[in-house]
Amino acid sequence: MRATVGEMKVKVMDITGITPEGQLVVAGVYEMFETHGVPLVIIFCSLKDHDMYPDWVDFYRKASRAGISHSSIVARLREATLDPFGPECLKAVMKLMEEIRVLLDGGASWAIDS
Repeated sequence: MRATVGEMKVKVMDITGITPEGQLVVAGVYEMFETHGVPLVIIFCSLKDHDMYPDWVDFYRKASRAGISHSSIVARLREATLDPFGPECLKAVMKLMEEIRVLLDGGASWAIDS
């Protein structure tokens, strides 16, 4: 996926998978949010409109590497996920975030280093 920044076109997202329902999963949401300043809810609405989903683990990994705490990551995702994706998706994302936190607290740093 490409975005136009001024006169320059920038590749900002990569396809990292596909859901069982056939929707593309894309990485690069954190960069759109942090580097380019696009609000998460706008990114998520756009992805949903194009039948895509964010790579939640990629977002967590990159936010964590940038020094954002687990609770801040969860708060940002909770706030931005509900409207575009609905309560069931939000519940699944929050469960995934908790699983990542447990892995990290257990010393499994590989979970965010891959």
